[in-house]
Amino acid sequence: MSADAEMADPIDSGVVDWVFEGSVAADFGYTQGDLGILARLLCRPCPTCGAEPGTWCRTRNGRVLVGLDAQHSARRQFQAGCTSVVR
Repeated sequence: MSADAEMADPIDSGVVDWVFEGSVAADFGYTQGDLGILARLLCRPCPTCGAEPGTWCRTRNGRVLVGLDAQHSARRQFQAGCTSVVR
């Protein structure tokens, strides 16, 4: 990843474009608002499992936690510079 990409706002970097371009809305019944919340949440690294921005959280056994409400609560909590996305 380039230094410019690291400095960019993750939501604008393209790391979560797949949230809007894929079948996430249909798969989970999410609205456009829900997709925006999911994108903001997935822009953050997860302090619990170490998931990188743009990826789902995982359990200790490696099972992927798919869906907005399945992400670790620490990732959904307010972090400096981020908007809280707890539902």
